[in-house]
Amino acid sequence: MDADTIVAPATVPGSGAISIVRISGPRALEAVSAVVSFSRPLNDAPGYSIRYGTALQNDGSVLDEVLVSVFRAPHSYTGEDAAEISCHASRYVVETLLQRLCDAGARAAEPGEFTRRAFVNGKMDLAQAEAVADVIQSDNVNFWKIYLLENVKMAIISNYIFCIGCNCTIYEFIIIWVSHNQFEAKIWRNKLCVRIIN
Repeated sequence: MDADTIVAPATVPGSGAISIVRISGPRALEAVSAVVSFSRPLNDAPGYSIRYGTALQNDGSVLDEVLVSVFRAPHSYTGEDAAEISCHASRYVVETLLQRLCDAGARAAEPGEFTRRAFVNGKMDLAQAEAVADVIQSDNVNFWKIYLLENVKMAIISNYIFCIGCNCTIYEFIIIWVSHNQFEAKIWRNKLCVRIIN
């Protein structure tokens, strides 16, 4: 797990009514609490919960009314404590939020850093991490279909590898057990064949 906390816009400012600012790392909730005023402490919020709050400017005046989604480690995209701040899509609001979160101890994320952390923390394998970039860059239905097919293929391959591993373990157990218990070996061999065929 990385020691620093990162922040970045998850949406393009000004492209819709709402923008999302994502923050992840050990001090994510602490940084959000320094910038957004809540009726109850954010540190008490369970994972997968949403809190209403007021984002404040440096002088304490109101910047925006926001919703903060809380994600607790390891059950987040990155595997770390994380939050997503939903605010109005004003470029000024988003840039001010980002600056205030950086002032509170976060730093601007490098391109792809959220996904890199997800990979490093075991939240996805390398193929899935690469697929994230493909999805972001897909601008038509054909690219999207290719992404979906790749994910299905990876799931099937992973499933087969898991099953092969399980079968090898069963066979190893039976070989060891049979070598110590010759008397019941034939019965167990027949039961195993029936189980595998069915």
